[in-house]
Amino acid sequence: MELISMILEEMQRELGRQSIRCPTENVDVPDEKGKDDARERYKQLHSDYKIMSDQLDAFAREKAKAPWRRGQGQGELEVARARARIQDLEAEVKVLQARCDDYQAQASQLAQDLQMLYIEIEDVRQKNKALQSEIDSIEQRYRKASQPIQDLEMLNKELNQKNTVLQSEIDSIEQRYRKASQPIQDLEMLNEELSQKNKALRLEIEDLKENNGTLRCEVNSLEEKYANARRMAAQFRIKIEESFGLASHRILIPHYYEEITSKISHLVSKYLNTAPKERPKEQNQRRQRDVSLSKIWDENLSDHEKESRCMAAIFEFLNDEILLKPAFGLEDDDEDGTLERGLVEFETRLRACPEDSIEFALKNNWVNLTLESVEKIRKKGPGSKPYSLASDLEKFLRPVSKRIDGNLSGELLELCKTAFDLNWSMRSEYQFEFQFYSLEPGTVPEELPKVKTPGTDVEVNPQPRILEYLAVERGYPEHLTRTVAYTIFGGLSCIVTNKDEYNPIMVPAKVCFKVV
Repeated sequence: MELISMILEEMQRELGRQSIRCPTENVDVPDEKGKDDARERYKQLHSDYKIMSDQLDAFAREKAKAPWRRGQGQGELEVARARARIQDLEAEVKVLQARCDDYQAQASQLAQDLQMLYIEIEDVRQKNKALQSEIDSIEQRYRKASQPIQDLEMLNKELNQKNTVLQSEIDSIEQRYRKASQPIQDLEMLNEELSQKNKALRLEIEDLKENNGTLRCEVNSLEEKYANARRMAAQFRIKIEESFGLASHRILIPHYYEEITSKISHLVSKYLNTAPKERPKEQNQRRQRDVSLSKIWDENLSDHEKESRCMAAIFEFLNDEILLKPAFGLEDDDEDGTLERGLVEFETRLRACPEDSIEFALKNNWVNLTLESVEKIRKKGPGSKPYSLASDLEKFLRPVSKRIDGNLSGELLELCKTAFDLNWSMRSEYQFEFQFYSLEPGTVPEELPKVKTPGTDVEVNPQPRILEYLAVERGYPEHLTRTVAYTIFGGLSCIVTNKDEYNPIMVPAKVCFKVV
C-alpha cells in the first residue's frame, strides 16, 4: 500500500506539472522538443499506470487468499480509495491524450507553415542576392560618375566667384543707372508733352481733311471754269489772227493740243472713280495705256496721283488711235476705203518728187488741191470713225468711270473729234513733219542735252522748253527725287522739210516727277 501511495503521489505531482505547463485556458504553441518530452512523459505515465494496475490486481488476489482479519475494513477502504484515484488518473490521462492530439494537429500545421516560411526565406535570399548585385553595379557607376560631379563642383565654385564679380559690376551699373534715370524721366515728360501736341495736330489734320473735300470741289469747279476760259481765249485768238490774215493750220495746232489736254483733265476730274472695284482682265499684249490705267488700283496712290495716271492713259489712247495714224481719217466715208488709200498714195508720191523735176514746181498746188478735196469730203459728214473710236475709249475707261451716261459719251465724242482736228491740222502743214515725244522714266531734266537757239550758236538748257512739271508721285527713294516718273501728255515737235531750219519743240511735254 505504501508503494501504491508513493506511486500515486508521484503520478499526481507529474500530472500537476503537466497541467501547469499546458493550461487549458491559454495554450501556447509548443516547439518540437517540448512535444517529444510530452510524448515521453505520457508513455511513462501509461506504463506506470499499467504496472500499478497489475500490482493492485495481484495485491487484491493475494489479500483475498490470505487469512487476515484485523485491518480488513481498513484495507478495503484503502483499495476503494486507490480505485477511485485510479479512475481519476484515467480521466486525467484521457484529458492529456486529447491535449496531445491537439498538440500534434497544431504541430503538423506549424510544420506546414514552417515549410512555407522556409520557401519564402529562400525566395527572399535570392532577391537579396539580386538586389546586392544591383547595389554593387550602382556603386560602380556612382564611382565612375563621382569624378564629373567633382568637376562640376569645381566649376560651380568658379561660377560663384564670377557671379560675385558680375554682381559687383551689376551694382555699379545700377548706381550709374540711378544717376542717369533723371534725364530719362525728363525725356519721358517731354515725350508726354509731344504726344499731347501730336494729338492736337492729328485733330487739326482731321479738320484739314474735312476742309479738303470742300476745297477739292471748289478746285474742280475752278478747273472747269479755267478750261472754258482757255477755250474761249483760244477761239478769240484765232479770230484775231484770222482778222489779220495770220490764220493757218500750224497756228491751230497748239490750240487743238491745249483743248485736248483741257478736255482730258475735265473728263478725269468729273467721271473718274478713284476707288474702283473691278480690275480689268489683263490681255496677252499689254500696251502702255493699259499699264498706265492699271496703276489706278495701286493702294499707295492718292486721288491726285490716280487722276494723273488716268489722264496719261487717255492721251496714250488718242496718240495710238488718232494722232499717229498716217491717214486722212476718211476710211469710213466710202465702203471699200479706196478714197483714203488713193489720197495717201497720191500725197506720198508728191512728197517723193525731186526738187529739180517739173512735178515739184506743181507740188504745192497739188498738195493744196488734195487737202481742199479732203476738207470738202469731211464737211459732208463726219463719218463713223470718230464715233467708233469714242465707243472704244468709253469701253476702255469703263472700269474706272463713276457712271456711264449720255453726257460722258458726248464728251468722249467731242474729245475724239478734237483729236481728229489736231491730226488734220498737222497733215495740212505739208512743209513740216510733226511727232509726239515722251520722256523715259528716270530722266533727269538737268542732264538733257543742250540745244542751239535757232539762228545762233548759243546753247541753252532745254528744260523749260522740252518739259513742264504737271504733277508729282510719292513713294520713291530720295536719290530719285525730281526725276521723271512718267509722261502725262506727250510733247509735240516739228521739223521743217527741205530746209535746215529746225524748231524741235512746239508744245512741251507735261510730266510727273518722283518725290520721297
